[in-house]
Amino acid sequence: MQCVRILVCVFAFVWVLIDAAAAQQSPPLGFVNKLGVEIDVRSAGRILADELAAGRVILPDAASPVAGGSAVPQIKLRGGNRQVNNPANDYNQNLSRVPPIRSSHPERGVHSRMGRNIVVTFNDSSGLHVSPNPAGPGLIVDRVQLSGLATSNDGGQTWTTGYFPGSAGTTDTFGDPSIALDRHGVFSFANLTADSTGHGTIQVNKSTDGGKTWSPGVIVQVDDGSDKAWIAVGPDPIVKNRDNVYVTWTSFQSDGSCQLRGGRSTDGGVTFKTASLYAPPADPDPTHPQIA
Repeated sequence: MQCVRILVCVFAFVWVLIDAAAAQQSPPLGFVNKLGVEIDVRSAGRILADELAAGRVILPDAASPVAGGSAVPQIKLRGGNRQVNNPANDYNQNLSRVPPIRSSHPERGVHSRMGRNIVVTFNDSSGLHVSPNPAGPGLIVDRVQLSGLATSNDGGQTWTTGYFPGSAGTTDTFGDPSIALDRHGVFSFANLTADSTGHGTIQVNKSTDGGKTWSPGVIVQVDDGSDKAWIAVGPDPIVKNRDNVYVTWTSFQSDGSCQLRGGRSTDGGVTFKTASLYAPPADPDPTHPQIA
């Protein structure tokens, strides 16, 4: 708790709002060139979002160790441990003209708890649904919901899994989960998404009923270079009885540089004000990695 308070205080202290027009960015973003080698530093969710936006074909894995849906737990359970994700969603899709598509629950899982209510979040590739292209080779992407969650309202004895909703006009979510909890038991979740026009965004969903239901995503900022979101909730430094929501993320720029951006909400995540907190220029020295 002390660490969260320190984070909130530091974030509030350095907060400087900059009212500027969003710069037009040209893909691909998230690559750095060091010593003649191009390095892709994007997360898995950001890569998938960029591939979909560019209209490139997404191919399935070459093979799957399981022919159909598996009921075998993918982790070893000991004692009172519980598997929170649904094991039936591992390797869950078979198509007639392509190899089985492997689904899993990668990237970090983070959790937050209030009383007997527990919410665990993770990247869930079972939310990526594809179909054979009737007009030729390749696949058609029908659904992209990579922001997964598991909720327990009985202290972790039983779990319900699902996907976070997107923002208005879209269902697309690309994971990179981070969740926080305020003193009143309200869960706030930050992740990568796309808006109704296909541009990359950072969004925040909110639950006021212990994680049973979630609001549509509130867009913190439209940013095609957005990646690696993180969220914190804590008391306002001045208005002590108010909890603020803080979101930070990496923003890859077209010149090869990276920015640290942030959003702050003083109304419980209904609206956000944003700023570039750290925006160094691209470093021409190939021996100096530059990843925000």
